Amino acid sequence: MKRTVLFALAVSGLMMQACAQRGDEPQQAPARVQPQQQADVTRLAITDFTDVASATIDAVVHIKTEMEQLTPLYQSFFGFIIQQGVQRQTYSAYGSGVIITTDGYIVTNQHVVKGATSVSVTLYNGQTYPAAVVGGDSDYDVAVLKIEATGLQAVTLGSSAELNVGDTILAIGNPLGELTFSMSKGIVSCCDRAINVDGTPFKMIQVDASINPGNSGGPLMNLYGEVVGIVSAKYSSYASTTVEGLGFAIPMSSACFVVNDLIAKGEFEGVPTIGITVVTTGGENGETRLEVYSVEPGFGAVDAGVQEGDIILAADGQPITQTSDLLKVRRSHVIGDTIVLTVLRGEETLELPVVLYSNKGR
Repeated sequence: MKRTVLFALAVSGLMMQACAQRGDEPQQAPARVQPQQQADVTRLAITDFTDVASATIDAVVHIKTEMEQLTPLYQSFFGFIIQQGVQRQTYSAYGSGVIITTDGYIVTNQHVVKGATSVSVTLYNGQTYPAAVVGGDSDYDVAVLKIEATGLQAVTLGSSAELNVGDTILAIGNPLGELTFSMSKGIVSCCDRAINVDGTPFKMIQVDASINPGNSGGPLMNLYGEVVGIVSAKYSSYASTTVEGLGFAIPMSSACFVVNDLIAKGEFEGVPTIGITVVTTGGENGETRLEVYSVEPGFGAVDAGVQEGDIILAADGQPITQTSDLLKVRRSHVIGDTIVLTVLRGEETLELPVVLYSNKGR
């Protein structure tokens, strides 16, 4: 059988498209909801970008952080250099964020708020609020803030899995920390660019829209007015400060995993992972099938007895012919759940219950 497409699912797991969103009543526990359903026939692409701007302008915020740095002070004493204490210095940094609930939950980059002693959020109308850091994850570079406010404008969350190379996108934020609500247009250059930063692999959306320091944490919008990614100048600077037309954004389907856990638990436990790498193959009759290419040690698939070469026929009773089918089954599952994989091994059909572990380890 000819392998046509290789999808690495072992470390990152199957990407779930649910994201946390709270109701307007703060005493209720946060709920997990789906982003905008792609099958909604009422969704219309926006050709006038002023509509995107008007629908988003009050939901994009300016973030200011204050941080402290301790600098050792030294003095020469009879030829010896002796430390005489430390000097405490306070400095400010800036970034962007996007409001995802009407009661004040905000998504931004972890590197924007990491190490901050205080965080404040300024809305487009100039009103400033102190912000609490709910939590963050450095691996995915996603953080959640909370301000005490109600009746805010929140964005609509979209699915990054629906993006295609060549799609028009809009990057919104506060570049250079002072250009309030600046919007740049570009196209998707790659939907799942593998970026290696400090030895950690990331799957990013690559775009040619302008993304500069200060844009970090702002939304990447599709032409339906939905947020499909969180832009990050961290990865733009990773490429080169002199390269133009090379920007990156964290896929919303990945960010949603983090956001859900941070709002519910204050920390990110990881992505639910089967622990396999799969390839699409062609069957004898030309149909598409999903074959297990490798089984990763330490995850549920190896415990369940999944083997290389197994053909995945179904998951939880749902027919599987391609990776998107497997993703749909995964949307309702969390770490600790069990998925029953129906696999074909030679001439034998097997039912294998797979416990989902975190990609961060058991």
